[in-house]
Amino acid sequence: HHVLIFLGTWCGDSKREVPRFLKIMDMADLSEDRLKIIAVDRREPNIKKSPTGEHWGLQIKRVPTFIFLKDGKEVNRIVESPRITLESDILEILKGSDYEPNYLELMRSE
Repeated sequence: HHVLIFLGTWCGDSKREVPRFLKIMDMADLSEDRLKIIAVDRREPNIKKSPTGEHWGLQIKRVPTFIFLKDGKEVNRIVESPRITLESDILEILKGSDYEPNYLELMRSE
């Protein structure tokens, strides 16, 4: 698996969750070349866009967004905060369980 991490340096959720996520990945001995960290803009008209276009087609609406890829295709994602804990949410995604990110609930309410 590879993971794309979209974050906002201004975002409280990113400041809280990204260091936790990186610590978990470090403890799991995930190779750094399997992680890509992308900072997005907070200014209009480029809000939630990355400077070099990694966001294209990925519907980054909230940050942080952790996108799990397998063979180059998205498997699932964690958006803003975990549903239970980062560890349990990551495990559910890696096991291929029916994990549903917070993102879906947030989109339904908009």
